[in-house]
Amino acid sequence: MDKQESYLKTLEVNLSTEQEQKLLAYVGLLWQKKEDLNLTSVQSEQEIWDRHILDALNGVNLIKQLDDNALNIADFGSGAGYIGIVIAIMLKKAKITLIEGLNKRCLFLNWVCLKLGLNNVEVLNLKAGQKTIDRVFDITTERAMGKIEEVLPLCTANLKNGGHFLAYQGIMGEASSQVQHKAEVCQQLEKKYFLPCDDKMRKITVFRKI
Repeated sequence: MDKQESYLKTLEVNLSTEQEQKLLAYVGLLWQKKEDLNLTSVQSEQEIWDRHILDALNGVNLIKQLDDNALNIADFGSGAGYIGIVIAIMLKKAKITLIEGLNKRCLFLNWVCLKLGLNNVEVLNLKAGQKTIDRVFDITTERAMGKIEEVLPLCTANLKNGGHFLAYQGIMGEASSQVQHKAEVCQQLEKKYFLPCDDKMRKITVFRKI
């Protein structure tokens, strides 16, 4: 736990008792359903925390830096909710939209929100790019949806002008200037970091809608 607390300090994240309890409860729900829904390959609940929760908190840290007043946030390809659910727990004032193509995972996400009492979350059962989404977001996120060239236009189509897209991509993933121009975005910054579970460098790339 000391290692975990030390890592949170580097992120300048101070968990309230309520936030910590909900994050731990979310980990427990993931562990409970991981085999049924093929949610994760981790071997322990601690590994869920180290590999997924702390990863998501790196994004929360960025969101607070970029737009601490963001009210509408969408997480594309939500899967088990690793990014979107954590954001919803940490940013209670924001409305979080989880966009997921698999119905069984949408059912899981709705179940999690019910169990955790997350009233600031809406789950949309659709594949990014499949249907028009009739709303505009301040911030959008994705993790491991695919190559950045493919996901960039999908995840920024409903982004407001001046809004930000956070892409959790492999360290080598780069979006060409042509792809950025077509999506009407520009790369603003990259955050490179490690998690306490391994020595693999990770990266969140932030794009701004222009």
